Parts: sequence; structure tokens; C-alpha cells
Amino acid sequence: MLSFLFLIVTTMLWWGFAFLPLPDKAPPWVTQARVVCFGLSENGLPQNYGWLLLIGAPLMMMAAVWVLWGHELKEVKNYLKAKKRVAFLSSFVLLLFFAEAYLIEQRISVALGGVFRSETLDEAKSDLSVYPRFDQMAPELELTNQAGQKMNLKSEKGKVVYVTFAFAHCQAICPTLANTLKKVHQDLGPDQSTVFIISLDPWRDTVGALANMHQQWGLPPTMHVLSGSVEEVNRILDVYKVPRSRDEKTGEVVHPALVNVIDPQGRLAYVFNGASTELLVKAGREIK
Repeated sequence: MLSFLFLIVTTMLWWGFAFLPLPDKAPPWVTQARVVCFGLSENGLPQNYGWLLLIGAPLMMMAAVWVLWGHELKEVKNYLKAKKRVAFLSSFVLLLFFAEAYLIEQRISVALGGVFRSETLDEAKSDLSVYPRFDQMAPELELTNQAGQKMNLKSEKGKVVYVTFAFAHCQAICPTLANTLKKVHQDLGPDQSTVFIISLDPWRDTVGALANMHQQWGLPPTMHVLSGSVEEVNRILDVYKVPRSRDEKTGEVVHPALVNVIDPQGRLAYVFNGASTELLVKAGREIK
């Protein structure tokens, strides 16, 4: 019985860590741990291996409990009748479990565009006032683009610069992120904005491979995919505090859909995660 309750409570903690909202001042390692443990799809939900961990692992442990103590589990009903306190505790834990499952169901439905999507949530996603405005110089960077040119923030002074992070072999977040920023760039115009897409995979996204990456995503010449040596790229990713985890065997990189918005004077104005086209355009128009 203790093993069963321990399994339920552990599953609740694991699900809560994966899905429930974090406080505004949550330490950065918490978000990074979420990304590393469960991945992050473009809708903010776990990637496939994250779902296997969150659902498959509890089911496997439940099966193990049944195999080990299947006969004893058949006597649980009689045991609970005799132990009222244990029965009350078990009922309370199960009540919490189903309450959390309901909240998570709403969270998933919202992410998938289901019936729980509310007008308030839609407004918040496009309301710039609910996002913190920074006022600090953006970290300088210098990398090479798809045309072999050295690019940095100083060379783009006078424009709104969107700095994001992606890699060519990514099949989840990155193509969508690139397409979103292409729309933002078109809306603001190339004379008012530019986009830097910094590779998260300099091992494969070498400078020589950037032209193909640029063409693969159908980007205009005024948008830039950037790379350099592994040391150069990782240094920039670190100063921009990009949480990431790379699988050394496959080369796949787990990462959030971060976009830094830098004003024409080179000051960091906003940092978004999974922002809509509308929100990014609003941010650019406000600071240009």
C-alpha cells in the first residue's frame, strides 16, 4: 500500500513539474531542467520522449507493483476497511491526483487549441504590457552569415534586431520559429528590422552549410543564419543564457523557442519564449 501511494505521489510531482505554471521569479535552472527532461514542442508541450517518460514510466512501475504484489493488492479493500486512517489518506491522495489531472488536461487543451482556450488567454498572448521590459545593452556578438559575411549588432544599429536560436536538423520548433520571424520581418520591413538566427549546432551547421540552411527555410537575404567555431557559438549562447541540451550521439538539441528583441540603439528590450507573430511585431513597432 505504501509503494502504491508513493507511486501516485511521485507521478503527481513529476506531472506538476512538467505542466503546472512556474512563478515569474523561478530560477533559470528550473526552466532548463524542464527542457532537458521533457523537451519542448512549438506549442510548449513535451516532445515525444517527454510523453513516454511522463506516461510510460508510471505505467511500467504500476505493472511492476502488480507483478510483485498482485495477490496482496486483491486484499486492499479489506485492509482499508480495517485501517480507517489509511483509507482516509488514500482517498485524499487520489482526490489530489484527479484534481491535478484535471488542471493538466486544461493546460494541454489550451496548448492544442481545444475548447478550454479563453479570450483572456488569447489577449495575454498578444498584450505586450504583461511582459517585462528590459533596459540593458544587449551582449555583443559576431558570427558569419550564409553569405560569408561577418555580422554583429553594431553593423545593424538603427534597426530592430530579432535574435533567435535554431539549427538545420531540427524538425519541431525551428522551422516554425524561422517562418514566424520571416513574417515579422516582412511586416516591419527590411529597412526597419533584421533577424539573426544563431545556430545551436555549430558541429553540423558550419559556415559552409549555412547557405543551404538559409535556402531550406526560404529566408530572404536580409535575414541571417549565423555560425562559427564551436567555441565562438557556445560562448554567445552562454552570454544570451540559452538553455539547451545536446545529445552527443544524434546531435539533436533540445531548446526553447527564445527570441531576443533588441532596439535600434542596441539595448535588449524583450525576451520571449514561443511568442506569436503579432506579439513580436508589436514589440518591434514599440521600440523602433
